[in-house]
Amino acid sequence: MKTKQVQSSAIESEDDTATSEQLLGQEVFSRTGKKVGQVQDLVVDFNTQKIDGLLVTNVNPDLFTQDSVPNKFVIPYSWVQDADSIVITVPISAERVNFK
Repeated sequence: MKTKQVQSSAIESEDDTATSEQLLGQEVFSRTGKKVGQVQDLVVDFNTQKIDGLLVTNVNPDLFTQDSVPNKFVIPYSWVQDADSIVITVPISAERVNFK
């Protein structure tokens, strides 16, 4: 698999690039430690070469109070606080995510 480096728009550091290899397959957790799901794909703005979002699958059904739990959804990359080991996001709710 060819790895593409893109600028991260949410994480500020000297080296604020993330590779698809670093993000794909990672488990996503909330700040409170609840598993959200797993990164399946990236949403990239090719004009700016920045990551716009993470497509999350293997969704934790305990996060949603409604009858139907989404199979996958997009988390805005601006919610990501750490992309080095575990992706930590702001609190997740059905009202805040973009269902796919």
